[in-house]
Amino acid sequence: MQIAEATTNLITNPSFETGTTGWTYTDANASGSAAQTALYSHSGTYSVRLANAATGENDFYSTNVTGLTASTTYTISAWCNVVSFTAGALGNYGLLAYDTLDAGTGQSTTNTAVTDGWVRHSVTVTTTAAGGSHTIQIRLYAPNGYTAWDSVQLAAKAYATPYCDGSLGGFSAAGLADGTGNSWSGTAHASP
Repeated sequence: MQIAEATTNLITNPSFETGTTGWTYTDANASGSAAQTALYSHSGTYSVRLANAATGENDFYSTNVTGLTASTTYTISAWCNVVSFTAGALGNYGLLAYDTLDAGTGQSTTNTAVTDGWVRHSVTVTTTAAGGSHTIQIRLYAPNGYTAWDSVQLAAKAYATPYCDGSLGGFSAAGLADGTGNSWSGTAHASP
């Protein structure tokens, strides 16, 4: 049983249960591929599989989260399973996130070896003080090898909270499964 503070995951399709809706694959020189897979999953039934045959490539899966507030700290996390690894992606990136109004806000993690199962990557980005709506771009990188990503979360917190999405259900105060702990604000897997 997980007991954690309330939080809102601002990512749509955070566990790739509806394919790759809301995500875009960038392949620097046609050396890789990306697809939904049921071979590995951290939460739900699916994850996204990134395969790359080249070293040091700028190949990644990305999503933009829009409508964010200026001067606010957001924590972005994702679970990664590096199944095979020959060499790193560009800069050995794993997870990269930044405010699109200022790429200098970028924060990243690295993937440098095969993992023994799922490992959580987490970064914190503070949006700039510029007025108006902000967008954070999240990139999940593909090293030379085979990588699965799942359970992506962006929350308005200065630290990572346990992964949540509306399909996880929940428990009553008495500890009985009642589905009240997590919910979708709209269409399942298509709303925060």
